[in-house]
Amino acid sequence: MIDKKTGGPAFPCKFGVKDNGMTLRDYFAAKAMAGICGHRDTWGFPSSQAISKQAYDIADSMLEARDKLPPTNAKPVPRSASWASALRP
Repeated sequence: MIDKKTGGPAFPCKFGVKDNGMTLRDYFAAKAMAGICGHRDTWGFPSSQAISKQAYDIADSMLEARDKLPPTNAKPVPRSASWASALRP
């Protein structure tokens, strides 16, 4: 199930696990935070609270943009296939 606010689980499991761990929103925020902290001056954010807020603002924007994307016709890649063969038409 996809929750509009959190994006649902970042790494869903279909094997009866009740807690799927971090949400997609948390995952996006963690990636954004890594990018901010990877810059030598943290893009000018003065505190960890400001960095955290910005990371979640970016995550929320990513979820919003994701909802606006048209549906994809992508086919799931079989586990036995390599990523390169999945790119071939």
